[in-house]
Amino acid sequence: MISRPRHSKTSLKSKKSTPASKKDESKSKKEDNKKAARPSSPGKNGKTKGRKTSSGEVSKNSSQYFSKPSPNKPAPKHTVASKSLRLNKLIADSGLCSRRKADELISDGKVIVNGKRVNTLGASANPAHDEILVNGKPLPVIKPLYLAFHKPRGYITTRHDELDRKTIYALLPEKWHSVDPAGRLDKDSSGILILSNDGDFINRITHPRYQCNKRYRITTEKPLNEAAAQHLINGVLLQPENKLAKIENLKALPVETNAPKEWPYELTLQTGYNRQIRRSFEAVGFPVLKLKRVAFGNVKLGQLKAGDLRPLKPFEIQQLLKPSSHDALKSARPAVKTPRKSKLANEKPHSVKRSGQGLPKPKRKTRPNSG
Repeated sequence: MISRPRHSKTSLKSKKSTPASKKDESKSKKEDNKKAARPSSPGKNGKTKGRKTSSGEVSKNSSQYFSKPSPNKPAPKHTVASKSLRLNKLIADSGLCSRRKADELISDGKVIVNGKRVNTLGASANPAHDEILVNGKPLPVIKPLYLAFHKPRGYITTRHDELDRKTIYALLPEKWHSVDPAGRLDKDSSGILILSNDGDFINRITHPRYQCNKRYRITTEKPLNEAAAQHLINGVLLQPENKLAKIENLKALPVETNAPKEWPYELTLQTGYNRQIRRSFEAVGFPVLKLKRVAFGNVKLGQLKAGDLRPLKPFEIQQLLKPSSHDALKSARPAVKTPRKSKLANEKPHSVKRSGQGLPKPKRKTRPNSG
């Protein structure tokens, strides 16, 4: 038998109770609402033509699309895209003092943010929106500086020294005392130093994961043998750090006839442990007489005289910040999805199916009851 479509009682009643006149009225109302919602087009005289409904009235909603904003309404405020930073970093980056001194100023209640005194270490502020006062004066705004400096021998790479030894800041102009060194060179070493007041930039070019090579030229009192050279390339375990310090691209340079007692070499480092080169060469029995850094990444010392400095060129800054193999591996690494924790205490987390799982379990054989 052919099955007929079954109609519910409610559907049959609705069909009977909807006459044609009521359908026409509902359709006309829908059309009027659609026309009223459409914007009206401007006429020849620049005036708007309101769309008429079936009742002959002009739609009131059409005029709002072409109405000019009233002059009494305030203009929207445009916010600057910026991020909040810790107060001690902001004060230190401004060149006012070091981070340690900034923490002391905050603890002493000498820092005011938006009219409120801040004495909590770790507090943050947004320099684009917040008003920061230190000792009653606005925080100075200094443009980022990127400098190449030729450090001479006899100076230490620090801002203040407890033993009153000469520091590199004695050679720098006072307007550039806000910069910090990227890495260090000991007192008996010379060569290029990168100086900047940009903390993120310094971290980028000094951290070993970003593989910023530094090239050095050294002299020893006797020539290296093959065993010592191979030991330096494989790595020397430094104590008490317990770090394996490796030297790369080690090669001998031509010996000068005027100094037959000095044997020059060139090498490359990616790490920057304390006195790494001198300690490594002493560990294999070849003390270093002279040490000079001739290149930091792509920035070469060149003809820069000892004690002089120069601003880095834009392409040098870009090359120092270029992506490394660490960045490439980080971007290529697939995101690992961790299973979500169940909200219910009794609910078990979803387990990952292994090979062989998900198959139907064999039925257990039931033994007949004895007796």
